[in-house]
Amino acid sequence: MDMNLSARCALVLFLLAFVDLKIVSAAETGGTSTAKPGVCPRRRWGTGICAELCSNDSDCPNDEKCCHNGCGHNCIAPNTVPIPPKAGQCPLLLNVVPSHKGCVRDEDCPKDDKCCVFHSDALCVPPDFTKPGVCPRRRWGWGVGTCAELCSNDSDCPNNEKCCHNGCGHNCIAPYTVPIPPKAGQCPLLLNVVPSHKGCVRDEDCPKDDKCCVFHSDALCVPPDFTKPGVCPRRRWGVGTCAELCSNDSDCPNDEKCCHNGCGHNCIAPNTVPIPPKAGQCPLLLNVVPSHKGCVRDEDCPKDDKCCVFHSDALCVPPDFTKPGVCPRRRWGVGMCAELCSNDSDCPNNEKCCHNGCGHDCIAPTQ
Repeated sequence: MDMNLSARCALVLFLLAFVDLKIVSAAETGGTSTAKPGVCPRRRWGTGICAELCSNDSDCPNDEKCCHNGCGHNCIAPNTVPIPPKAGQCPLLLNVVPSHKGCVRDEDCPKDDKCCVFHSDALCVPPDFTKPGVCPRRRWGWGVGTCAELCSNDSDCPNNEKCCHNGCGHNCIAPYTVPIPPKAGQCPLLLNVVPSHKGCVRDEDCPKDDKCCVFHSDALCVPPDFTKPGVCPRRRWGVGTCAELCSNDSDCPNDEKCCHNGCGHNCIAPNTVPIPPKAGQCPLLLNVVPSHKGCVRDEDCPKDDKCCVFHSDALCVPPDFTKPGVCPRRRWGVGMCAELCSNDSDCPNNEKCCHNGCGHDCIAPTQ
């Protein structure tokens, strides 16, 4: 009994001394605390000491921060590199039990959960994901669907269906999918920037001009590399510096290219030979899915596609070709008032797309 009483008294004295030390420390700093730069590292497993060894960053030496260790708080060296947010979006409604209550950023949450705010409470919850495609347009101006909220986001829908507004409520509908061409540029060979987003499937999942690229099995959104025009000059003798001074053309100033010098890579002025435009003409109307979005000249486009401008967008599309011969003169009347062709490429054999007095159709030319 006396031993238990002695242990309790010793614990009380220790706690009083600890509180007194905190009060003195706060008085010396004017009662203020400043958060140090960086973020507390993510806990990978287990818990630390179940004691409050610090209450804020001001209690820690050098650049260490006061971090939660799974049970108490202690001083830890921070992560100073920005950690991109986790994939997905915060759900509109709270319809699950949070995995954790109280968070500041996504990395405070376990696994793939995100830090989301509901009614002023910051909670860790599973994210929602927006599926590809767009909700189909309702074709008529009357009639509505079921006035019930059968879904709140795409994650509530099976397979590739999306959560769409039906005129009164929301339900799951098969989307209208249009292939979206990849963004301009190529994925870099090495990861030398902080990704703007972690977790992507295609380029359109990434913000602005960033592309979805894979590094060590992680799909990340990063700025693309661009191949500059011209070719690396042929090496005439010897080898250059055995160092990797560049990894792609984007690392080089002005019009220089990243070229192999016989041992490493460095920036060199290219050999530029004017490249003639590809055969054919740009079509008048965009009636195909572009093979690539964002181009400057024809050689930026794959295969025989040309770089053509539609509504201020430079797109790579198959060209049109003008066949030899001329359309015959109309002798009387008018033809069918329909656009049966838009250019000679739409016509079989040697026929040309000719104006018939009202519309256009394919007609054998005058040689």
